Amino acid sequence: MSNTEKIDNKHRDTRLDLIKAISICLVLILHIRPVRIISEDTLGYSGIANFILDQIYLISTPLAVPLFILTSLFLLIAKLQSTGIEYCINRCKRLFEIFVFWTTIHISIYYCISFIQSLWSHTTFSWYIPNLQIYQLLSGTSPPLPIVGDSVFYFIVVLIVLTVMTYYFLKIKSHNIKNNIALSLIVLSLVYFEILNVTGTYIAYWRLDNFIVYIPIAYFLFNQQNERIRKKYVLLLYLCFFVFGCQDVLLRSYHVNIGLYARVSIVCGALAVFTSCTNINSLKSNQIVIFLSKFSLGIFAIHKYYLYILTIITVNLFSILGWSNSVLIMGLPIDLQAVFNALPTIILTLATVHLLSYSSLQKFVK
Repeated sequence: MSNTEKIDNKHRDTRLDLIKAISICLVLILHIRPVRIISEDTLGYSGIANFILDQIYLISTPLAVPLFILTSLFLLIAKLQSTGIEYCINRCKRLFEIFVFWTTIHISIYYCISFIQSLWSHTTFSWYIPNLQIYQLLSGTSPPLPIVGDSVFYFIVVLIVLTVMTYYFLKIKSHNIKNNIALSLIVLSLVYFEILNVTGTYIAYWRLDNFIVYIPIAYFLFNQQNERIRKKYVLLLYLCFFVFGCQDVLLRSYHVNIGLYARVSIVCGALAVFTSCTNINSLKSNQIVIFLSKFSLGIFAIHKYYLYILTIITVNLFSILGWSNSVLIMGLPIDLQAVFNALPTIILTLATVHLLSYSSLQKFVK
């Protein structure tokens, strides 16, 4: 580790590093789903276990992106208080550069996959991307890749817009007006999310209205950062997370199409985790946590590509060798292919990010 890196690590907030490390771990779990139960029986032992595991994924892993956004806005507010418009412009420029870079990589990989598929299937390669709308490209969700789905770079587009919105929100001079707007936004957003879910009105995961609520939340958290949020309020947040999470499970069991992020449970859960971490009095620096936090962007950007490659390899390997897709563990048929994909995907992603951190491309992974 260089002297510059040692100085940088000394000035890091280990609590915020922990939040970002938790977030990127949840992202990996959300997309990789390393533990899966293969079961068509809905009422038996394996069926019930599969249902419980599925609900755990549904309730917990979507906390990742809101936690990232909440942490990012919290740090943004601190910077804007001291630097103002200059930092806002520089931040938007940097985010735009990152978006253009990774979107270009993503589209290039899409065309590479399409070209290989055309060779494999003896069909004509086409530069045309089916059903692609301009807004999908600009929103950072398209084009989708086979198996692993949409692009993840909607997150960067959302951050750019939220950065501008936060700057103008902080420009309001009256603290009373600002506090009233912030409180109103939180209440209205929670009511809006609840109405959406109970009526089965789904909104796309990349839409801005999933995340505007985190501007006022970050604002209040920043203003209260010197006063530890009392433990009973944190416990109340976890209780709300659990109660509304149970509501999500119930709605889903009745085939109600609930949102990925537009849920009261997700807001409460993100806030509970954030406040739990920031309430820690003393947290020793940990190199693994620092690495996951510092290079969360690179991990976020790269992991799906390795997941795609390894899924193709694993499926064909199991087919050639005639291996069973499942193995019984404690009487549960565990998906072996998912297990085989998980560890190599994580190792290759971390290794690639580590190598890129020493290259001229390091600004695109940290």
